[in-house]
Amino acid sequence: MMRSYQGEEQQIAAELAMHFARGRDGSRAVHYLHDAADNALQRSAYQEAITHLTQGLKLVTAFPDAAERAQYELRLLTNLGLAFVATRGQAHLDVQRSLARARALCHQVADSPQLFRALGGLLSFHVVRSELS
Repeated sequence: MMRSYQGEEQQIAAELAMHFARGRDGSRAVHYLHDAADNALQRSAYQEAITHLTQGLKLVTAFPDAAERAQYELRLLTNLGLAFVATRGQAHLDVQRSLARARALCHQVADSPQLFRALGGLLSFHVVRSELS
């Protein structure tokens, strides 16, 4: 299947994610759900992105390797925080929950570039809520 669509994986990520999820290949399904969410975010289809990211987070919980689970969960959560900002507002508690969990995961994942995004998002969350302490 991959050979016939080689080079087009990014464009058909949602379909590939569905097939891999049904085939019980969680790692590939999560990879393509993340790509599908990226596609949705680029199109400002935030609710679609939230759906893909939430599905990915459900699948990640079954990963046996803690390091792999933390890495994927972190990537999914940082994008989920962005989608929540766009759909629910910067001060919504879902934003804080997503980014606080992402920040905690950054301590488990060495040299995580998502730490800056998580901290910046949390800073904005607290500033908008006037929680300056």
